[in-house]
Amino acid sequence: MIAKYIKSSLKSEPNILKVSMNNVENSDANLIQRCLKGERLAQSQLYKKWYNMVFSICLRYATDRDEAKNMVNESFFKVFKNLGKISSAQALASWMKKITINTCIDHIRSNQKLKFLAGDELPDQGIESEVISRLGAEDILRALQKVTPASKIVFSLYVIEGYKHDEIAGKLKIKTSTSRWHLMNAKKELKELLKAY
Repeated sequence: MIAKYIKSSLKSEPNILKVSMNNVENSDANLIQRCLKGERLAQSQLYKKWYNMVFSICLRYATDRDEAKNMVNESFFKVFKNLGKISSAQALASWMKKITINTCIDHIRSNQKLKFLAGDELPDQGIESEVISRLGAEDILRALQKVTPASKIVFSLYVIEGYKHDEIAGKLKIKTSTSRWHLMNAKKELKELLKAY
């Protein structure tokens, strides 16, 4: 329930005019080509076009908005550095999302000592739907930012990004059971944090 609400409330689509997919693809292809030629204006346009999507992803992993902005800048640095490796303009959004998620994980690893604890299985910590219906996306994000960093990462990857536990385990170099434990722990912490609502 909470995953659906977060996903629907935090649509990561950029705020652009609704035009046919052909025009969007051509626009992205054009921007990519111009960026590869080193045009600063094109880089600025690409940054502005995709900033909202990248920022919303970073906000899920960061402890505050300032850290999220740092992650955005790191992500775009990697995007511009590796833009020549993208297979097609159609894949730009998913490619940038992948780079952003990996950048967030790298940022957290380098700036914090993550402690992935393996523990006994926790019971599923559901959050009542009436509580979720009273909350805004910002309330949920604020609560998520207070969750233990390692558990927050697993929660974000599993619930929001849609990764499976074995994929998370591979990304974070942990056991699948550790990923499951951190998901349950994040739900438990969120439930406690959202009790006030």
